[in-house]
Amino acid sequence: MRFKKAKTRFKGEKIKAIDETRRIFKKRGDINYWIKGNIGHIDYLRVKMLSRNKGIGKQLTEQAINEMKKKGVKKIRTYIYSLNQEAVEKILEQKGFKKIGYKNVFGTIVPVYELRLR
Repeated sequence: MRFKKAKTRFKGEKIKAIDETRRIFKKRGDINYWIKGNIGHIDYLRVKMLSRNKGIGKQLTEQAINEMKKKGVKKIRTYIYSLNQEAVEKILEQKGFKKIGYKNVFGTIVPVYELRLR
């Protein structure tokens, strides 16, 4: 089976050139995102074990999307390797993210998602 490899960085992009990085903390979880130009990247989402299935991940994702929208982001990309991958994918799909390919993360193939903002 061949996987379509998605670009998560563009040619010439360097991590040092990140415009902004932010972590949103809540009592029961946190999310980390960064912005480069008009593209946002979510690279970390965590919900504490005892707080799962209560909408915390959805709230965190929503808050990150809204903050990036306010900063003029046109597109958000993410690939999140998780022990609870199904839950993460469900949240992303509910928020309108589309699967655009796959990426090898530490030997595991994970889907790459993208959300185009208006």
